[in-house]
Amino acid sequence: MKKRIILLVSLLLSMLFLVSCQPAATTPTPTAAPTKTAQAYNPDDYTFDLPEAGAYDFGGKKFVISSYHAMYEQREDFARTYALVDEIQSRYNCTIAWVYPSRQAEIDASALVGNPIADIGNNIMCHQIVPMASAGIFSDLNKYEDKIKFNDPRWETSMNYLWNINGVQWGLTRKIQELHKYASIDAMYANKAVFEARNIDINELYAAQARKEWTWAKFAETAQKITADLNHDDIPDVYGCQAAGNEWITSFLVSAGTNIIKTDEGGKMYFTYDQGVLDTLTFLANLVRSGASRFVLDPNGIMYSDPTSDFMSGTLGFHVEVFQRTWAIFAHSMSDPYGVLCIPLADGQSEYYFNDTIYDGITIYYHSDKEFESDVADLFYLFGTCLYSSPEDEAECYWLEAENRIYDEGSRYLLDRVFEHTNVVATRNNELIANGLQFDIIDVLSGTKTPQEYLSEIAPLSQSMIDSYYDFSK
Repeated sequence: MKKRIILLVSLLLSMLFLVSCQPAATTPTPTAAPTKTAQAYNPDDYTFDLPEAGAYDFGGKKFVISSYHAMYEQREDFARTYALVDEIQSRYNCTIAWVYPSRQAEIDASALVGNPIADIGNNIMCHQIVPMASAGIFSDLNKYEDKIKFNDPRWETSMNYLWNINGVQWGLTRKIQELHKYASIDAMYANKAVFEARNIDINELYAAQARKEWTWAKFAETAQKITADLNHDDIPDVYGCQAAGNEWITSFLVSAGTNIIKTDEGGKMYFTYDQGVLDTLTFLANLVRSGASRFVLDPNGIMYSDPTSDFMSGTLGFHVEVFQRTWAIFAHSMSDPYGVLCIPLADGQSEYYFNDTIYDGITIYYHSDKEFESDVADLFYLFGTCLYSSPEDEAECYWLEAENRIYDEGSRYLLDRVFEHTNVVATRNNELIANGLQFDIIDVLSGTKTPQEYLSEIAPLSQSMIDSYYDFSK
């Protein structure tokens, strides 16, 4: 028995030795179209166009950045961001650390007493500004306008108004065209394993998309083909999709050329709906009635599990999701490359539009130590306004991340347009969700309310929420 144990241990050690001798995996060279790699990369050779290089020396100070929505927690998927941080640390003599949203309550409480755990808030959402700023968590940026340079074209200056309340600038938006071209844009994902099992050729959909024939009708037809009762109990085991929730609704509204939140000539936002909105909700409800989409509840009235998980497990063929979630969910959870398509075209529409629903910004947490807060303002400018040093670096980074997210080759049509920021429509619909309005149209999908009845009912509450975004008295 002892000899067997010794022999087994020897074999295990030998195997470990052989594995350790294998050459290390190398980062694949970016190609014209993304391929499946799903492995980490470290772009050490990236260079960044940072403002006023060499003009700052932080004397070894330590700064902490809070990523409210934890976008940067997985280093391998946001290697470029970490490369930038490394560059700032080495060039400007400082240390940069991260804290994550699991500590957000603690971070807020620390800022209230002027001794914040985090110095800079990254990825703060628009709807969070009024309650957090009115509580005294953020610092007034007007005091540092000379350092932060509000009108510098490196900022997305067209978005400054989102962060300006009663003349006080509480935050700024990064240059969207340079840094977040695909972070918050919705796309339609296809589980290719489900397509293959149902004998549906995704390449035919890609071809239809290129011909501008990827329409609502084409999508509904395909989703209905996917739906299948595999065990013959008269209850589908696989559905084309679950067409409910914020991403579905906002994306299809934009594809129909309309929206529920608009801005008047004076810049005031208001809730509204037109025939395009009614048509969109009617289309989504008809998907359920036709069997192309499952309802939110199962036949027993029990809520289905998370549709994202069901999409990955193969019980849903299509799923609409935002890019910023795919790196954390799909790329590390699906064994095969998945397809990505534009949101299909509504009747009368001739171009694919992308729905960019999240506007995040950068803020400074309130410090009682104003000398240190002044240094934070310098770092705020450096961190928030960095650009790629060249179009080549930008393209390389984009394709490396696309490869890491295991999109298939046919997804190039969408990825190219998102990379070029083609036809991106800025919307504010996520603000409603974030403030507690569950715009999932369950009553419309079930047929208990017409789209007109539902929209008329939620209009006053929606407008009240919009009015409160920039009102410190509410």
